[in-house]
Amino acid sequence: MLGIGVLAALVVAQSGAAPLPACSGNAAAIDSVANNDVQNNGDTERYALRGTVTNHGTRKQAPKVLQSVEVYQDGEKINEIGIPPLGAGRSYTFRQGVVRSVIAGEGTTHLVFRLEMHKPQNCAEGSAYRLRV
Repeated sequence: MLGIGVLAALVVAQSGAAPLPACSGNAAAIDSVANNDVQNNGDTERYALRGTVTNHGTRKQAPKVLQSVEVYQDGEKINEIGIPPLGAGRSYTFRQGVVRSVIAGEGTTHLVFRLEMHKPQNCAEGSAYRLRV
């Protein structure tokens, strides 16, 4: 496991989500993605990331809404995580593991978490959260 200094550097490298548009209905967006733990396995490090999607709107999402968080590492899609319909003001926590070489420099791995609304569209379409590890 890596020391506190590396974890602090991870937090500083976050760029956050774009501001939400004014919206009175369904406005789901990625609020945060943070590192929970780093495990050193000899040649690789495994980051245990945890993110939150919140419906900032005043109405619950329809029961048949299809939405996901697409995860990109250095421009390549590595995962897609289904997010259930959310009530007004409700959040959902997702987890994502990321593996990289122990010799990779700090801040050299670029991660993008993008909320995709498959059905129907929402006010915060295109919400994204960027992180460097």
